[in-house]
Amino acid sequence: MRLLVKLLFILTISLSITFSQNNRSRIALILSGGGAKGFAHIGTLQILDSLGIKPDFIVGTSMGGIIGGLYSIGYSGKEIEKLAYNTNWTELFTDTPPRNLLPHFIKKNTGKYQLEFGLKNFTPVIPSGIVQGQKISQLFTKLCLNFESVENFDSLPIPFRCVTVDAVSGKEIVISKGQLSKALRATMAIPTIFSPVEWDSLLLLDGGILNNFPVDIAINLGYDFIIGCNVSAPKKNKDQLKNLISLLDQTINIPGYEKEEKNCLNTDILIVPEISNFSAQDFNDEDVKNIIQLGKDAVKKDILKFIELKNRLDSSEIRSEEKIEKRKSLNKKIIHGIVIFGNESLPFTFIYNLFGLNPGDVFDPSLFDQRITEVYGLGYFESINYEIESIKENYIRLLIKVKEKPLRKLLLGVRYDDFYKLVGIIGLQANNLPFPGLRFESELQFAGLTRFLTKLSYPTRSLDLPVYPFLKFNYKNVPINVYDEEARKIASYSDNSFSFSLGLGFSLNKFWVLEASYDNEFMNIKPNIAPIYFFNFPTWKDRLRKITLSLDFDLLDDLIYPEDGILVQANLERSYKELGSDVSYWKIDASIDFYSTINKKHTFQFYSFYGNSSPQLPTYKGFVKGGPETFIGLDYNQILANKLGILKVSYKYKYKKDIFLKAIANFGFDYNNSGIELPKGHKVMWGYGLGVEFVSPLGPFQLIISNGEKSFLKPGNQRILTYITAGFKF
Repeated sequence: MRLLVKLLFILTISLSITFSQNNRSRIALILSGGGAKGFAHIGTLQILDSLGIKPDFIVGTSMGGIIGGLYSIGYSGKEIEKLAYNTNWTELFTDTPPRNLLPHFIKKNTGKYQLEFGLKNFTPVIPSGIVQGQKISQLFTKLCLNFESVENFDSLPIPFRCVTVDAVSGKEIVISKGQLSKALRATMAIPTIFSPVEWDSLLLLDGGILNNFPVDIAINLGYDFIIGCNVSAPKKNKDQLKNLISLLDQTINIPGYEKEEKNCLNTDILIVPEISNFSAQDFNDEDVKNIIQLGKDAVKKDILKFIELKNRLDSSEIRSEEKIEKRKSLNKKIIHGIVIFGNESLPFTFIYNLFGLNPGDVFDPSLFDQRITEVYGLGYFESINYEIESIKENYIRLLIKVKEKPLRKLLLGVRYDDFYKLVGIIGLQANNLPFPGLRFESELQFAGLTRFLTKLSYPTRSLDLPVYPFLKFNYKNVPINVYDEEARKIASYSDNSFSFSLGLGFSLNKFWVLEASYDNEFMNIKPNIAPIYFFNFPTWKDRLRKITLSLDFDLLDDLIYPEDGILVQANLERSYKELGSDVSYWKIDASIDFYSTINKKHTFQFYSFYGNSSPQLPTYKGFVKGGPETFIGLDYNQILANKLGILKVSYKYKYKKDIFLKAIANFGFDYNNSGIELPKGHKVMWGYGLGVEFVSPLGPFQLIISNGEKSFLKPGNQRILTYITAGFKF
């Protein structure tokens, strides 16, 4: 009898537990889109983690889809917060790889052009987005790697859905299976900003266009307890729609407003962080930190609802750490085979050799990710993505999909300064035409000055040939002023010449290159002068035949906004009468430019230059310095020397994400000009200044106010100069 009672008691408890589990609420977590404002979702995740509440289902759009997708495969709220802090978002939203991974042939053109177009039969090809999303795709692949082979999102540790829109049909597409990293990339494909994602016959865009807070998806699948965090921008009233930007923003979001309002009403716990002071573009470190904190604050206001929910759940529903450990562990897989597809012009063998993998190798995700970055840096591909296909235990097949860029490129740029005023640049580049490995580069600078350079080289298709031949043609017509001892402009020359060069380049790695060439240069220099100075300024029509050497050692992290690294440049020029040159001379110079940044806000620059030459150096070949880039405190081109040293130090403070404050000081020494007699003992000059720099889509805008000697030819007088520059460097 006692045994029967015990059995009935156990059966009753079991039925009670089963009934409780079968009838408990099915919890869905909904995370909206909102760009950088989506970091507020992390507060919701951290509360769930702290209480041990595990959602049964996650749906997200755009940034909500990314955060929700990572959470669904085991990343905790704390881990996602760490990812948010440690990711360089500005760098991530560009396609150019880090400069230290770029070949020198590609690196030297960074910082010159604002626009780049592929050419198809010499017709510009407009890109499908400002950003192709290569770096973002690589990051998502790395983060989701252990779950890339999971076909159905219901099989993830937490079932997951993300929302996109098909650009072809205009319909909402809910992704429930396939490659997870690709799904995350698709849900954030903001039109015109990021290129759309091809998915079978679909062309997917950011899901926020139609459904930015997708509560309805969870309800339609039978989930009856909805936790939602909505960071969407609220609908603006009439008084707020005063300008083009606000009207455009409201117009884009109109299709989703009605659904969003209805979805907000269907949540059981609705979290709306107070982030009206932030925008979707606020990805800098300080804003990310503040947005996450505001997300936490919003959740804490409803903490009693979360506690009540926790008490209703069985303890067996507490989030399992085993799934996190499963995500963290990565068993080494052996490559069974490699499939490359999507290539049209470049052969399989060439691409295969670039990646440097072979069947039988152990697959190392980190090394392969770095190799993808290096291959992408060659400039042949618009995108490189890969999937992992499980073959059998410990064996995988790599499926590498490439999308090629056009072999020809058109590049456009513009800059401004006080001397040359507006200067434009047009570049044309072609690879592998007319035969593989040949590289053609041509650029024209025009308006305030004229320069035309064409270079033909053969560094092979992989840009890794240690020794390469080249042929150059160069034409220039650049105005240069001449000043008297009172700093008055007394003449303006046109530095006018054209030259042909034949040489060899030596490049042993990505950061330095040495080029040696034989040059044939023809000078045609005439002054524009005031009548009273007519007999003081000659003309030159010299033919120069010379040997030149140039060395570039480039480890700068960025050419426009350098924060760390070093740039060393050296040049040697030797003209021989024995070669048929009209003038025999030698000229040598070297410069070192070093940058270091502390705490991401304080950037220090240390610059030094020294040049020397033979007494026979022609005036038109002297070292020309002066202005904000070469010597602050003096006017543009005010220094003309055949011997000169310069030391410069500058400090730049990051006041805001796009505003910098600057302090600069430089010192000139060992000045000599064989055609000018300096005051006795005067071979030094100095200058200093303060400035502000604004970051813009067209490059930096810079205003500097400086003080220095009015004329180093007549020491004692000082002068204040103002410089204004804008645009990239070329």
